[in-house]
Order: sequence, then C-alpha cells, then structure tokens
Amino acid sequence: GGSAWAEERPGTASLDNEVIDYNIGRDTPEIIEKRKQARVKAAQDQEKYGDDFRAVFAEFAKEDTTIDEKIEVLTKLQEMVLANKMLPLTVTRDDVTRGVRAVKFNLGCIKRKVKEGDCKKLEKKYQKLLSSIDKVYDRSVLSATAR
Repeated sequence: GGSAWAEERPGTASLDNEVIDYNIGRDTPEIIEKRKQARVKAAQDQEKYGDDFRAVFAEFAKEDTTIDEKIEVLTKLQEMVLANKMLPLTVTRDDVTRGVRAVKFNLGCIKRKVKEGDCKKLEKKYQKLLSSIDKVYDRSVLSATAR
C-alpha cells in the first residue's frame, strides 16, 4: 500500500499525463512591441537628457559667463536633475563635482574666498545642486551612516 498512499499526497511530482502549456501568461506580440518601442524611446530620451545636461553645464563652465549667470545655470541643472529624478546615465556626481571645482578654481573661488561675496553665493547654489543629486539618489541617508 505504500505507492497508492504517495499518489494521494499533495505536493508529489507531476504525473506523465499532465500537459503543461508554456504559453499561459505570455505577453501578446502587441505588448512586446510596445515595450520594445518604450525601451527605444527611453534610450533616446536618456541620450537627449545627457546632451542637454552637458550643454547646460558647458554654459556654466564658459569663462565669459558672470557669477550670477553661473548661479542661474546651476539652478537650471538642479531643476533638470529633480525633474528627471536622476543624473544622465553618462554623467556621475564626481563629474559634476570636478567640473564645478575647476570653474571655482578659475574664478579664484578657493580657500577662504569661498565664504566671501559672489563666491559664497556660487558655493551655496553648488551645495544645493549636490544635495538635490543626493536627494534623488537617496545618498544622504547612506553617507550619514557609512562614516
């Protein structure tokens, strides 16, 4: 009687006469095509966002823009990051840091001068941009505990 008892038990191996339909739950070709188009569009959007971000940043880095204009450009970058909830895939936070540092150095906003006049305004806006980037990537929580 041992084998008869095994057939009655739930959770035993499937029997040979059970046919499995592998198409259950498979997406229709229309859905698959829509997803493909969405992926292509997302890639294009991402590329455009990367180009836009770089173009705006280049405007910030230009030597003939005033500090006030640079602050406006940083605001624009901050808005782009918050609107897209991310940096472009081709740009890292370090890229932004390095770029802004180079600009600050060229302006002479280094060491003590960071806390004076226009340099102070630029520094504040830059810190706001960084905190926006961190907020989007939720790094504030991580960096506070990871020290």
